[in-house]
Amino acid sequence: MRKLNGSQAINERTLQNACVLNPMLALVGRRWKMQILFLVHRGIGSFAALKGKLPGVSDQVLGVRLTELLSEGLLTKCESADQRPMYKSTSRAESLLELMQALCDWGKRNLDPAMFLLTSGSEYDQDHDRRA
Repeated sequence: MRKLNGSQAINERTLQNACVLNPMLALVGRRWKMQILFLVHRGIGSFAALKGKLPGVSDQVLGVRLTELLSEGLLTKCESADQRPMYKSTSRAESLLELMQALCDWGKRNLDPAMFLLTSGSEYDQDHDRRA
């Protein structure tokens, strides 16, 4: 259990209150969150399909991230024709993804290409390159 008055907790609260950008970065910075949101935006909406596209994510982490995205209003949950849960991106998610695209574009122009070796060729990059 985390201490509420520990130095890390105090620092996090200070940063959250210092600038509106800090909570936004905390929102998008959790591991797998943007990859999940992007895939759902592309129409990959079932848990199993997401799991197949994200082989490094555990079932538990995927479930937690989906729950977070739902509670943040970035995803909605509905049932498919065969009554399986499906996720869809919201208009709020669409506006966030536009912003994330601008950040990706900036990164490609300004960061060392060696930083992209692990993600180069990802579905996100391929989709972006088709639209560019």
